[in-house]
Amino acid sequence: GDYEMYLDDIGISKTITSEDSFGKYDFYNGTSMAAPHVTGAVALAAAEEPDADSESLIDMVLTHVRREDSLRDKVVSGGVLDFSCTE
Repeated sequence: GDYEMYLDDIGISKTITSEDSFGKYDFYNGTSMAAPHVTGAVALAAAEEPDADSESLIDMVLTHVRREDSLRDKVVSGGVLDFSCTE
């Protein structure tokens, strides 16, 4: 659509917003939030192992998980994506 972009040294938004709301973080959940994180993780894995096939990349992502009892039997990995850990 038609809109103006406002850019300053802190961030970018579609409109000039008040300082009270510009640049604030919020918490969201669900697949719309998980998909970009997993996509980024796959990109990192592919950069680390450029010759890896898709199955190897999936395995890398699924093995970099922080296990959570509350996610057991709810998600394939049984945990939260965490590239800082290896199991």
